[in-house]
Amino acid sequence: MTIRNRRWLLCLLLMLAGATLIGPVQAEDWRVAYSQDIYAWSGAMAVAEITNDWNGTLKDGDDGFLWMQEVATVGYGPFSIGYVSRHHAEYEFPNALARGFYYEANDVELDDRYEVEAEVRARHYQGEGLSLSWDFESARANQWSITPSITWLRLYRLIWGDVSGTMNYLDADHWGGDLDVDYGYTEDKIPPARALDGRSYGDLYSLDLAFHWRWQNYQIDYQGYNLLARIDWPDMPGTIANKNWQYDNGALTTDSDYFVYGYEFYDDRVLRPPRVHTLRQQYALTSELDITLSSYLNRIRNGHELGLRWQPDTFAWTLALDSKGEAFRVGMHHRRVQIELLSDSLNISRSRLLALQFGVVLVF
Repeated sequence: MTIRNRRWLLCLLLMLAGATLIGPVQAEDWRVAYSQDIYAWSGAMAVAEITNDWNGTLKDGDDGFLWMQEVATVGYGPFSIGYVSRHHAEYEFPNALARGFYYEANDVELDDRYEVEAEVRARHYQGEGLSLSWDFESARANQWSITPSITWLRLYRLIWGDVSGTMNYLDADHWGGDLDVDYGYTEDKIPPARALDGRSYGDLYSLDLAFHWRWQNYQIDYQGYNLLARIDWPDMPGTIANKNWQYDNGALTTDSDYFVYGYEFYDDRVLRPPRVHTLRQQYALTSELDITLSSYLNRIRNGHELGLRWQPDTFAWTLALDSKGEAFRVGMHHRRVQIELLSDSLNISRSRLLALQFGVVLVF
């Protein structure tokens, strides 16, 4: 870790320590918790079908988003420390390009060559690490609470940058592209793929924040990730070049002087991971029934769900609709366990909009 990184992390630790000085002392209870949070959107095809090598039915949407996070936490009083595993991907690309991916992945044979000019923007990382958080609340129970968290992840997967140009496809033995690339990676995905010397790793540092506020019949809950964040990647493999290739009868050729005209390098880079926000609002209509509005906000797709929450006893039941995605959410909440599922299809394997939230906590 560089001196600059140590100073950055130390500033966050001091901010967190300062927050503890103004927070009231909470009940000193030990607790163990586990949570899983998945939110995925795919415009061109069902999420499960894309992960199965584009084996499915092509749709007419653009772009793709994935947020998948697991957290196992141990806490005492207001303090918590957790193990975090996170996979976060944001891809901007047009449907016309997705159609080309689909043809190539499924070895489709066309009568006429398919050509497309497009641009792809990728922000994709995966890793695991630790998160430290401190919860401080108002003196009046359940009025408001703020929970800042400092998260460090050791990243082992990266695709980050921009690609633009033309691609063409006729069949499995006749396809290619002429692309301008400017991206970093842990595995080069663009032919002719660069063979790397070994594994490459980076570090993500972020300040995350959870906030709760209640006033009379109204309640709001916010969760933000990567609010102040950076990725430090020493010796990041990358390419800034023009890549020109063509498979002709299965043999790799080029209609240019070079397959790769530019630079393939290892360089120290600082990247800014995209922010992800969740905002949940609810208003009590009666002592048992609430109306809810939940928003899931990111750079690829903003989802809004209007619903109802019914709590006749210790269990609460939720039903909500994302009208834009034509998806329903159902959920069950208890003080110690909760589960929610969102899907735009009764067959989850065909869902283009899919979310799962699960959590359980044990208090000792």
